[in-house]
Amino acid sequence: HSFNLTIRLEEYCTISGDKELAVELYPHVRRYLTFLEKYENKDGIIAYVPYCYWFDWANLNRKDINSTLNLLYLRLLLAAAKLARWADAGRDVAIIEEKIENLRKGCDEYFWNEEEGCLAEYRENGVLSKTICEHSNALAISTGVLTGEKRNRMVERVFGRGMALNDNISVIKVSPTFQYYAMKALADAGREDLMLEFLEKRS
Repeated sequence: HSFNLTIRLEEYCTISGDKELAVELYPHVRRYLTFLEKYENKDGIIAYVPYCYWFDWANLNRKDINSTLNLLYLRLLLAAAKLARWADAGRDVAIIEEKIENLRKGCDEYFWNEEEGCLAEYRENGVLSKTICEHSNALAISTGVLTGEKRNRMVERVFGRGMALNDNISVIKVSPTFQYYAMKALADAGREDLMLEFLEKRS
């Protein structure tokens, strides 16, 4: 939820044009980013967070190094970079953009499952989970982690095998709380056909 406060602030300011609010609240966003740094490893990945974190009502695992948590953190950094630019915090922008690039690379290296053709749900003791979720794979599109052939393979594996809840049962489905990210990802990937199927079969 705290990640989403910053993400929604950026979306509101982008849509409304209320850049003054972004400038006013940016120092608080910066303080929050400083707090989160203590949980980053050398690759910029957030690991072993001690607090309870929740994404939606889906039956997700919250183990060790979690892909959804890291992809949502990446979305937070993208929002923070935009807020920092509006606040004319040039030095912060450079730091945040470096974090973004490191985390994009880290999420690909930590979670990509070549055999499955998508991101795993988590990594535990250095081993990829057998489970797959729509959550992190959708975010991987919107945050620029998966592009080109990898993105296309993932879309077919995670979303293209059937959008109804009882189809493609090897993948954990987003609940209504997280559906926004899945639909936006399909739109970003140019798969309006799957987005419309999503609306038809999940509503």
